[in-house]
Amino acid sequence: MSRTAHSIAIETIPAMTILVRPVIGPYLQHPAVIEELMRYADSRGLIQGTPFAIYHSSPEQVPEESAQWDVCVKVPSGTTAADPFEVRKVPNTLAAVLDYTGPYEDTGASYGELAKWITENGYALAGSPQEHWLSDPQTTPPEERRARIVFPIVQR
Repeated sequence: MSRTAHSIAIETIPAMTILVRPVIGPYLQHPAVIEELMRYADSRGLIQGTPFAIYHSSPEQVPEESAQWDVCVKVPSGTTAADPFEVRKVPNTLAAVLDYTGPYEDTGASYGELAKWITENGYALAGSPQEHWLSDPQTTPPEERRARIVFPIVQR
């Protein structure tokens, strides 16, 4: 399958409140955890965007069974949640953003491209990478799926 990485841009991501489902373990859990989060959020009328993940562990540094990551969705300020869900506030965030088109399981190469660009352009990583899924995998062919890879950054 082919993938397309579009240009990289620097953006300020606006502050937001997110509903989070923390996960430890293999990334094969993505579909089930996304479904769990979205069902919970939808049943409460909370969804204000598409789901995304925040990856706290690097696959190059941690075995997949120990990977720490979150599946999230933007929700209204003032939202509360029951375990295993959490609500977090995320401040305005300066980020390097790469738009991606292709199968979601092939986004990995885009992380390396974005990390290299950040270093070469005088920035440093300032938080955990995010992957925002903009297409519904139930209705969008793999080669047409769109995602945004978001790396929080600071100027070096």
